[in-house]
Amino acid sequence: MTSQDSTFGASFGSIFLTGVRGYAKNLLPLSLAAAATLGIYLAFRFPAQDAFVDGNLVRSISLDLVGLVLGSIFAYPWYCYALDAVDGKPTDLRSPFRTPKRFLAQAVASFWFWAAVLLGLRYLFGIPSILAALFYAFYGFAIADGAEESGLKALGYSVRVGEGKRIGLFALAAVFLIFNMFGAIAVGYEVTTLTIGLAILGLVITTNVTMVAGARVYRLLQVSSGLKSGRKR
Repeated sequence: MTSQDSTFGASFGSIFLTGVRGYAKNLLPLSLAAAATLGIYLAFRFPAQDAFVDGNLVRSISLDLVGLVLGSIFAYPWYCYALDAVDGKPTDLRSPFRTPKRFLAQAVASFWFWAAVLLGLRYLFGIPSILAALFYAFYGFAIADGAEESGLKALGYSVRVGEGKRIGLFALAAVFLIFNMFGAIAVGYEVTTLTIGLAILGLVITTNVTMVAGARVYRLLQVSSGLKSGRKR
C-alpha cells in the first residue's frame, strides 16, 4: 500500500483516472459548467489586472473578489455534475436549478472562502491562503451533495471531512495545480486571441479532470471520516 493509498484509500493514479473517465463520460454538462464559470471569472480578471497595473490595488482586489465569488456561485451546477460523474448517476442539466436556495448557500460560503484566500495572500508569504484552501475547499461539494444547506455550515463540513488528511490534500493540490498550469500554457508563449482561446480550452479540460477527481476525493474522505452524504446514491 502506498502512502497515497493510506491517506485517501486510493492511489493518486486511480483518482486521476477517475477524473479523466468521469469527464469523458459527461463531456457536455461538465464542459458547459466549466466554460460558464471560467467566463464569469475572466470577465472580472482582465479589468482587475488593468487596475493592478494602474496601481489601484483596492479596485483590483475588489474586482477579483467579485469575479471569484460570482464564478463560484455559478459553479454550483459544476459541483453537482462532478458528483454525478463520480456516483455513476445520469447527469440532468436542470437538476441543480431545482434547488435555488443552494445558490444562496454557495454565495455565502464563496464570499468567506475567497475573502480568506485573497486576504491571506498579503501575509506570511501567502501561507494563510494555502491553509484556507486546505480547510475549506470542499464546501462546494458539501452544498451540491446536500450534506449541509447553509453556506457557513458547508465550510465547517469541509473542515471536518478533511480532518487528519491535510498533508495528503496539500500534496494532491500541488500536483493538480501544476496540471492546470499546463492547461493555460498557451498564454505563456504569447498573449493573443488565439493563445487565450487555446488556454481557455485547455483549462476547460484540466479543470474538469480536477473537479471530478476532487469529487472522488470528497467521497473517499466522507468514508474515512464517517460523515454522511445528503444524496441518495
